[in-house]
Order: sequence, then C-alpha cells, then structure tokens
Amino acid sequence: MNTRASGEQRSPRTVKGFYELIEQQPVPPFREDLQECWWLGRRGEHSVLVCEIDGRNAMSPALIQEATKRFTSSNQRSHVAKLLATFPEDGHHFFVFELPGESLPTYMQRVGGTLNLQNALAGCRQLLQLLYWMSIQQPVVVHGSIRPEYVRVASQGRWVLTHFSPEILAGVPPASLRSSSSTQYQQSLPDWGAIGSAQDLSAAMATILFTLTGQPPHNIGAQIEQVALMYPDVASTLKTLFSQALHLEPTKRSVRPEELLALISPMSKEPQQKEHPHHEAVSGIMQEGKSRLAGQLALPAQHMHASAALVPPAPEIRVMDVTPPRPAERKGTLPHPDTLPPIPPPPRFDAYFWIWTILTLFGCLFLLSS
Repeated sequence: MNTRASGEQRSPRTVKGFYELIEQQPVPPFREDLQECWWLGRRGEHSVLVCEIDGRNAMSPALIQEATKRFTSSNQRSHVAKLLATFPEDGHHFFVFELPGESLPTYMQRVGGTLNLQNALAGCRQLLQLLYWMSIQQPVVVHGSIRPEYVRVASQGRWVLTHFSPEILAGVPPASLRSSSSTQYQQSLPDWGAIGSAQDLSAAMATILFTLTGQPPHNIGAQIEQVALMYPDVASTLKTLFSQALHLEPTKRSVRPEELLALISPMSKEPQQKEHPHHEAVSGIMQEGKSRLAGQLALPAQHMHASAALVPPAPEIRVMDVTPPRPAERKGTLPHPDTLPPIPPPPRFDAYFWIWTILTLFGCLFLLSS
C-alpha cells in the first residue's frame, strides 16, 4: 500500500486517549519529504478521518498554524469535511475530520453500480459550486487529488469532499507539488497537468463520468459517447460538458466551474432560473449558507455588478406590534371630582393668634398665683 508516508506502514493505535487509528489509507504523495498519512478512525461510535504528520521532517509550526486557520475557515462550507480537532503528540501532529455518510463508490454499489443522470448532475452541481468557491479564495484553495474515494455521500444527497492536504492549504506553491498514481483509478487517468484549480476541475468531472459509467475514465472519448447513447435527449449537452472538462489537450479544456454549471442547468429536472454562469455558482453558495452559518463571501470585482440578481426577492416584512394593550376602562364607584361640593376655606390665622394669646395669659396668671 502506497501512502503519503513514502510507503511506511504505521501501527494502529489510540491518540489523545480517545481517537482510535484503525486503518491506514492509501493516498498519493505530493512530496517525498512530507511524512503525511491518513487514517480511518473512530471516537466512540463516530467515524473520523485523521491526517498524521511526522513532525521530525515535515511542516513547520508556522505552516501547521496556517493550515489549521484555513481548515477552520473551510468549516463554513457544508461540502468540505469539517475539521474537528488538531493536536500534537509524540513528535507528530494530527488533524481530525468528520467522516459523514459513505464513500461515493460504496454508495454506487449500494444503488446498483452507477448513478442515474439526475443524481449525477446533483452531485456535479455541488462539486462545481465548491470548486467555484475554492477558486475565489485568497489564496486559492486547491485539493490536488479529487477522486471518487474522496467524495462522501451524506444525508439528503449532500456530497462532501475529504482529504484536503494540510501542506497545500498551508501555502506550498502547487507548482512544487506532484501527484502519483497509487490506485487503479488514478493510473487510468490522463495527465491533468500541474496541480491546481484546473486540475481539480478535470478530476472532479472525471469523477462524475465515473458515476455514470461505473468504470475509471481510461478511454474518455468512448465513455463520453457511451453516456450520450444512454441519455439521447441531452446527448449533445453531455458531450459538450465532458469534452470541455476532459479534453486531452489542456489548452482546450474549460477551467471555469461556472461555465460548466451553465451547461448542466438545462439538463436538470429542477426548475432553474436563467442566470449568468457566475450567478449559478454563487447562488449555490448562498443556498448553502441557509443551512450553516457562513462567513462573508467576497465576490471578485468583475462580478460585483451582477450580485444583485443573485438575491431572491425579499419577503414582505411584517413588524409585530409589541405595545402592551391598554387595560379596559372600568366605571369607578367614587363620584367624579367635578360633582363634589367645594372644600371649605381653612380657618383664619387671626383666630389662632387670639386663642394662643389667651392661653398664654392664663398660664402666666397661674404661675404668679402659685
């Protein structure tokens, strides 16, 4: 089994006291000096995906910190495996990710070996919207090894992309990386060129072609014709879609996810508004934000003029009156003040004066007589 740890086999074990590393995963290396391998693991009853990095000859603490920051930012995307924890132990560093649902090949086997066109297009739409979001980040987010095994099918048909390399997210220039062919699927692929956004797009569309044929895309031209024969009503559009994404000449491939999104919209049975290709890509990101709190999405300047068309009409806002109701007026039992007789005037001051004077004189006479 080839792994990112240069073929090194590591023993299953428990880290951090509760993460069980069960099965080491075959992953093509990006650089020989990066001691990085992936594990299927568990924490209690929950499956997790763990990336282990050998700290003796791998990423520096600064690169690990940068990768952690970018993984945390990508947690806002529901189509990226969420980072659950990251920690060092015994000279190694670990990234722990969620592992929702089941792998795409396993799901395909369960439903009959291939996907029907609508299910494949639904997954294709999700991947293309994710790739669009990745392409407008600063710096650009690159996966580098998209394949069916790294796509998980979660509840309600949500597709989740796994196995993002910490090295690439940390900012290692994609031109300095290279991929190798460690599986039959990967060996069958043509050379997609240097690792980057264009390579990710071609690899994603090869994955979609795989879901429709059930075979690795070893003969792309023949398989495109096979898919066109399976769905004659949209044969022309399917040929254009896959030919643009998987053309054997890199200069003739489409490198913009939004262009491919515009092609799949007419084939979907779901009602779609006629939108600009950029609108289609951004609309998916906005819909995703309804189910998960997302950060602000900064559109490129050239797309800002069209952003208003992406927002659905705002519903009528009804302001609730929270003023407490006045108590019901009740008729009192006391008479109205205007019906009362006038208040008599207070006693005159001079009367008090004479009474006080007389009392004082009697007091003085009493004292003299005694």
